[in-house]
Amino acid sequence: MYLSELEEGILSKDQVHKILFEDISDDGEHCDCVFVPSSNTSNKYRTPAAIELFHQVRSPKVLFSGGDNGEFIESESMRTFALERNVPENAIQIEPIYKEINGLVRYAKQGEIMDFKID
Repeated sequence: MYLSELEEGILSKDQVHKILFEDISDDGEHCDCVFVPSSNTSNKYRTPAAIELFHQVRSPKVLFSGGDNGEFIESESMRTFALERNVPENAIQIEPIYKEINGLVRYAKQGEIMDFKID
């Protein structure tokens, strides 16, 4: 199933938890884009892992998602972190508005971000 195929606004807590935290493993395959949802520790754990996959030439694109947390825009922070580690600007896509998966589903349905498989 692709992100854009989800029903906007009706994701359960279990579905959101699964997308963000479960079945996160490296199958060793190449992909079109690495999706990095924001969290309080994105630049400590998720962003470096995505950068590593990029530098291993496993993915040509990285999508950082995260809106304004009251102090800074999370996806911008992740982009800066990646740029400082030699990920080129043209390999980075950001979604700077939404802080929750339901908003990201809307963004994917509108074609504003690259759609991606979630299962």
